[in-house]
This record gives sequence, C-alpha cells and structure tokens, in this order.
Amino acid sequence: MPATTSQTSQLKADGFSTFPNVFDTDEIAKIETAIENYRQSQSGKLPGLRNIFSHCPEIKALAQSVKLIDLATEILGEKPVPINATLFDKTEESNWYVTWHQDRSIVVKDKIETPGFGPWSIKDKMNYVQPPFQILEKVVAFRIHIDNCPEQNGAIKFVKGSHKHGFIDPEQINKWRDGKEVVLCPAKAGDIIAMHPLILHASSQVLEPTNRRVLHIEYSNAKLPNGLEWLFP
Repeated sequence: MPATTSQTSQLKADGFSTFPNVFDTDEIAKIETAIENYRQSQSGKLPGLRNIFSHCPEIKALAQSVKLIDLATEILGEKPVPINATLFDKTEESNWYVTWHQDRSIVVKDKIETPGFGPWSIKDKMNYVQPPFQILEKVVAFRIHIDNCPEQNGAIKFVKGSHKHGFIDPEQINKWRDGKEVVLCPAKAGDIIAMHPLILHASSQVLEPTNRRVLHIEYSNAKLPNGLEWLFP
C-alpha cells in the first residue's frame, strides 16, 4: 500500500503518521499465530521480545514483503532493509507506564569502535549502539497493531515535531516537553503507525487490561561506516 503525499508529509513534519487498514483480518491472524508460537517457545507470554527475526521466519518474511518494503521506500526515498523487530504487549500481568523517550540505538553484527557511535550495550546477546543523527534520520519504524488499541488500552502518544530537535537530554525531557503539543494515537488491529526514531513518545498503563500487542519493525537505507553492518536481514 503506497503512502499518500499527506501521510509522508505528516511523517516528515510531525514525526509520525497513521496508515489504517494495512492488513486485513486474515493477515493479522497469521501474524498473531506466528507471534504467539514464538512467545510460547520463549517461556510464555513475555511482555516484550527482541531478536524476533532470528527465531521467527514468518515475521522476517513479513518484514521483507513487498507491501512493507514499498511503504518504507515511499517514506525513506530509497529502498531500505528491515534492521530489527521487537514485540511489545501490555496485559493485566505486565501493565507498565512507558516514560517519555527517544529510540536512539540500532543493532549491529559486531562491536567496532567507530567515531560518533556510542555508547554501546548488549541486550539479548545483540550489540546495540547509538549512532549519529545522520544515521537515525534514515530510519523509520512501523508499529503494526495486532490488537485494537483505543485510548484506554495504552495507545502511544507523541510530542509533535520533537524529532527535529536531535538528541534531547534524557534528564531534561519532561521539562523540555512542557507546553509542547502532545498527540495521542489510538489504532485498530491491522493499522500501522509509522514513526521517526527520535520522536519523543510514551504510553500509559492499560485501564482495562487486555492484550495490546504491537510488532515494531525498523527499516533503514543508511550505509554504515568503518565495517559496521546491520545485524539483519
């Protein structure tokens, strides 16, 4: 499904945009089955799962599908590759507030000390590093909603246009966002919310706990320097 001019313009200006009904009921059911089979193999319904591409071929194939690659290409302007995927869920057992933050890190194959890249960390045996802004501006994330996510179900919220301000000091985020426009983005199963990684975002606890499964897939067409390589595909 190609992006419309208004959607890509909103994403560039505001840092986020909603693409409704990207997946129909049958497609969402197939995604749900793949995700739940993977979750059960990882000791049950954990609230978050990283490294999905390595263990769930159906989701890797989804990320490489023409539908999503074409949409990411429309947004980024040059054909990208999927670089990471994470599952987020909120249930009665795992119902937490996600504080305001930016997504600053990428995942790479090997740790190679490179000017402008750092700090480094390891999560689930994967190398995470904060790259320069020039890399992150060539990244877009798709939040694929497996469940309906109305306002009371922990819908994501954004500080409109905050991605244009580069890296914001984490200790100054709450003060920085005072007086800024905050937009709440409910979504339905099958919708995609596309977002710039540096857009300030947060989500509240679920008021009526049910599943709030979101498959978060990142794409980039950036070329990494100094021998660094994307971990995926």
